[in-house]
Amino acid sequence: MMNKVSFPLLSVYSLPVLSTIMFVLPLGSIMPAYYSEHTSITMAAIGMILVVSRIIDAITDPIIGYLSDKTKTPIGRRKPWMIAGGILAMICAYPLFIPPPDAGIFYFAFWSILAYQAWTLISIPHNAWASELSSDYVTKSKVFAFRNMTGSVGSFLLLLFPLVLAPITGTTEMGPENMKYLPWFIIICTPIFILLPLLFVSEGKYVSTQPAGSLFDSFKAVKGNRLFWKFMIVAVASGLAVGIDLSLYFLVMDNYLQLGKQFSMLTAVYTLTSIISMPFWIKMVKKFDKPRPWAISMMARILIFPMMLFIEPGPSALIPFFLVSLFNGFVMSCNMVVPHSMVSDIVDVDLLKTGVNRTANYFAILGFVSKANMAIGGGLGFLLLSMFGYDPKAVVHDSFASIGLMISYAGIPGIVAVIAGLSIWNYPMDAKKHASIRRKIEERDE
Repeated sequence: MMNKVSFPLLSVYSLPVLSTIMFVLPLGSIMPAYYSEHTSITMAAIGMILVVSRIIDAITDPIIGYLSDKTKTPIGRRKPWMIAGGILAMICAYPLFIPPPDAGIFYFAFWSILAYQAWTLISIPHNAWASELSSDYVTKSKVFAFRNMTGSVGSFLLLLFPLVLAPITGTTEMGPENMKYLPWFIIICTPIFILLPLLFVSEGKYVSTQPAGSLFDSFKAVKGNRLFWKFMIVAVASGLAVGIDLSLYFLVMDNYLQLGKQFSMLTAVYTLTSIISMPFWIKMVKKFDKPRPWAISMMARILIFPMMLFIEPGPSALIPFFLVSLFNGFVMSCNMVVPHSMVSDIVDVDLLKTGVNRTANYFAILGFVSKANMAIGGGLGFLLLSMFGYDPKAVVHDSFASIGLMISYAGIPGIVAVIAGLSIWNYPMDAKKHASIRRKIEERDE
């Protein structure tokens, strides 16, 4: 297993994230509001479907992870599953992003469930693949940072869509005029972005001294890994906060702040800030290890709530929300550097203890819990809006509904993020402990 991973290798390896982020990001952040405004489905139904579809997706994660760890083919353990996910994504793209006006609860549920399954088939093996590219504590953070940075580039490409198409469509908003072109990008680019790394990047070294056993054996081993569950407490809280944030982001921007025409620009600010900030967080990891930089970044998110309370809807909201986007992009950048690499370290603890490589299974369980909590967070966001009486179709919103939107979007996620940060502060894994674990694993493997 390599301790250093070259830039060209990382670039090719990360390509699948470009297509998946163009596919999944709109599904979680844009399509709920889009369906509520342009189809017959109600906001309460959207919230319920978000919960159901993400929970179904989460349930399949451990199964895909377990099967990926056990798979043996001429092209490797991870690659066949990614090919299957790419094909399913191409099938779902058009009906999901171009719904008919009369699309209802069953239409949105069917296609969103299939879309999340496509994401699972790609992302779980791809995360496991990243973990096996390097065994070094800091290099793992760099690998996952580069992988997630590629996702941010995909987010930026998504934002460029309405800007590039504006001369044709006559608008820069994420409305029906621009959305109809997105599926074709996914259908054309997905096979290219998946096949290139499958052809030119090896899967890395798969260390294991014992057979994987049954799915029950895997769950039993994970259940006994206390370090993993200490980490998962934080992942649960973080996923809940992010789920609420993402589900309401487009609604806050477009419907409340009336900045729909600036959506692409402001989200680009957030995305570029996240990318630029990654080297800073990698340096923090190298200097202070992984837990405390992540804790600080999460706790800082509580500051977004008071910022949002002072923003008045309308043209004057542009500059204040620009500053909020800068701050949010900076603190959220740490999420793209630390959490996944911490799971990779936890995998090594289990590998040393049991001799079984359960890399994909651990990432699958992380995906299971994160998606379930993001689903609950996403559904909770829309359900809270219903309780506060916020109606996206209304022309004017009263102060109670407006404050309710701010509480739902920034207040509750901020409080949850503070709790998560405090929980991870004294996490008992650092670079020295991990280096000792890896040394013992490699000695046993030899």
